[in-house]
Amino acid sequence: MQERRLAAIMFTDIVGYTALMGSDEDRAFEVLHKNRKIHTELIQKFKGTLIKEMGDGMLVSFNLASDAAQCAIEIQKQAREELKGQIRIGIHLGDITFENEDVFGDGVNIASRLQSITDPGGIYLSESLQKAIRGKIDIQTKYLGEINLKNVDYPVRTYSVQGEGLPIPTSTKIKSLKGKSLKQRIFGSVISYIIFLFLLLFIGWWIRNQFLTNKSDISSLLVLPFNNYTGSDTLEYFVAGMHNAMIWDIGKIGALQVKSTTTARAYKNTKKTMPEIASELNVDAMLEGSVTCLGDSICLQLKLISAQEEEQLWIKDYKVAKNQILNLYNWIAKEISEEINIILTPHEESLLAETRSVDNDAYDAYLKGQFLLDQINEESLKKAITYFNIAIKLEPDWAAPYAGLAEVGSYQNQMGFGESSSTIQMIKENLNIALELDPNSTYSHYVNAVIAVWTEWNWVKGEREFLKAIELNPNSASSHMFYAHLLSILRRTEEALHHGKIAKKLDPLNAFNLGLYASVLIDADDCQAAIVQAEEGLSIEPDHYFTNGILLDATRCIGDYEKAFEFMKQFNYKIWEEYKVAASLEKIFHEDGWSAFMEEIIRVNEEVWAKDGHLNVIEQAGKYKSIKKYNKAIDYYEKAYENHNPNLPYISVKPIFDEMKDNP
Repeated sequence: MQERRLAAIMFTDIVGYTALMGSDEDRAFEVLHKNRKIHTELIQKFKGTLIKEMGDGMLVSFNLASDAAQCAIEIQKQAREELKGQIRIGIHLGDITFENEDVFGDGVNIASRLQSITDPGGIYLSESLQKAIRGKIDIQTKYLGEINLKNVDYPVRTYSVQGEGLPIPTSTKIKSLKGKSLKQRIFGSVISYIIFLFLLLFIGWWIRNQFLTNKSDISSLLVLPFNNYTGSDTLEYFVAGMHNAMIWDIGKIGALQVKSTTTARAYKNTKKTMPEIASELNVDAMLEGSVTCLGDSICLQLKLISAQEEEQLWIKDYKVAKNQILNLYNWIAKEISEEINIILTPHEESLLAETRSVDNDAYDAYLKGQFLLDQINEESLKKAITYFNIAIKLEPDWAAPYAGLAEVGSYQNQMGFGESSSTIQMIKENLNIALELDPNSTYSHYVNAVIAVWTEWNWVKGEREFLKAIELNPNSASSHMFYAHLLSILRRTEEALHHGKIAKKLDPLNAFNLGLYASVLIDADDCQAAIVQAEEGLSIEPDHYFTNGILLDATRCIGDYEKAFEFMKQFNYKIWEEYKVAASLEKIFHEDGWSAFMEEIIRVNEEVWAKDGHLNVIEQAGKYKSIKKYNKAIDYYEKAYENHNPNLPYISVKPIFDEMKDNP
C-alpha cells in the first residue's frame, strides 16, 4: 500500500568503511556491529523508524524533525566515544512516499546527497529541516549556502550543525560545495559585474523616487469586508475566510498597522463614507476587495484607496487556481508593501516568500471549521472538529487545521465542555504537529501561549510563545491582548497596559477585546477607565456576557454598589427566580447593604445551588474576598488549584493579591 506524507529522512554512513573492510575485515565487522547497536538504540529512543540498512549506511524516518536532529547528535557523540570512527549524517524534511516498508521520492535523494558531502563526523541539514527545528530545540547551525546536489535539479539551502564536538566546515570546503555562482557564470569579468550593479542601483533609485513622488505615506490600513459577486450566497463563509486570511498576511508587515477582522467586519454593508470610517479608526488607506469567481479558479479584484481623499491609488485583478490561494495572500501583501513604499525587513521578506499549494476540498473544510469556531458555543465547536479533521485527512502536512483543533480544545477546556484530560491531550497533540509542520505560524504560537498560561500554568513558556506570535505578526490583536493578561498576572502592570492599548488600537470595535482591555485596567487599579472601555464594548454588543461581567467588576471596584447590584440582578434573575430567592435577595440588599447581600449570596451558593452544580469556586472565592473573609477565600482558591482551574492564575493580579498578601 502506498502512502505519501511529510517525514524527516536521515541517511548515515561510516567514513572509510570500504577501505577498512579491505585492510582489516574483523575490525570492520566489529565497527559495523557497534554502529548497528548505537543506531538501533537511539532510533528507538527518539521514536524513529529504521527503513533499511545499506551495507554500512542506514536510512531512517522520523515523524518529528526535532527527534531526527537530536538523534543524529547523539549518534555522533556515541560514535566518537564507542566506535572510534566517524560517521557522516544528512537529514531532510520533505514529502516522502512509503510503500512496502520502503521509501521513495526526491526527499530521500536529498538526504542521501547531503550525507555524501558532509564532513567526517558532521551533520548537514536541508533548510526545511533547519526551519522546522529553529527556536524549538537548542541546536546551533551554520548556513553553508545553496548547494548543487547530484541528481537534484535545484540548489538546496544547506546548514551544518555546530557545537557538540562536531566539525566546523572550513571556508575552503564551503566554497568548493557552492561552486561557481550564477552571477559569476553570467558576468565573466569584474568590469561587467560592476556595470551591472551600477545599472541595478540606478534603476532601483529611479523606481523608488517614482514611488516617493506619486504615492502618499500610508502607515495604517483597513481591509474592508470583501464583496461577494460570485452570485452564490452559500459561498459567504469562503469569502469571509479570504478576507480574514488577507488581513492576517498583510498583518505580518510590522511598519503597517492593520485593523483586525472583527473591526473590519463592523463596516460590512455600511452607509458611512470612507472619510467617516477613516476618522473613526484613524487609518490612512483602505483596501477594497471583490470576489468575482470562485470555483477551480478564484477571481479577486483589489483597490487601494486613500481614505480621506477617496483617491484610488492602485487597482489589480488576480485570477489563480484555487489550490494556490495561500500563495495569493503572500503575493498581495508584498505588492501592497511596494505600492505604499514600505521596505520589508529580511524576516518579513522570508515569511512572505513561503509558498505551498493546498487541496481545494481541504481548504474549503478548513474555512467551514473556522466559521464554526468563531461562533464559540458547545455545538459549533463539535462541528468545527469534524471539518478540521476532514481538512487534515485531505492535507495531512498542512499546519492550519491542526492549530484549529488545538484552539477548539482550548475553548472547550476553558468553558468546561467535555472531559478535561482528553481535551488537554487533544490540544497538545495537535499543537505539536502544527508547530512541527509550520514553525512560522502565528496562529499556532498564539494558541500554544494561551495553553501554556491558562492550562499548563507555565508562565515562561507562555511569554516566549506570545512574543514569538507577535514577532511573526505584529498586528495580531489577540496575541497582544492575552499577553497583556499574562503580564497582569506577572504584576508587570506598565507592560500590560502597553500591550492592552496596542490590542485596542488594532481591534477597537470588538466587544470581547474591549472587555479584556477593561479587565487589564481593573488589574492596574484604574477602575474608572475600565468602566469607560466596558461601556464602549457594550455599546457595540449589549448582551456580551463577558464584557457585562467586567463592567460589574469595575462598578464594584469603585464602590457603586447600586449599579453593581443591578448588574448582578440582570445576570442572575432567571436562576434567582427558579430558586425563589429573587425577592429576598433584593430585600436584603436594599435594607442591609452590599455586605449582607453578599453573605446571603454565599449561603445560597453553598447550601442550594451547589447541589445542582451551579457553584463556581473562583467566583465564590471572590465573594468571600469582597467581604474580607480571606481564610474562606483561600479555601476556595485551594479547591480551584486542586481542580487546575484555568482562571486561578489571576489570583496574583494587583486587586486580589495586594488585598490578601498580609493575611497569614
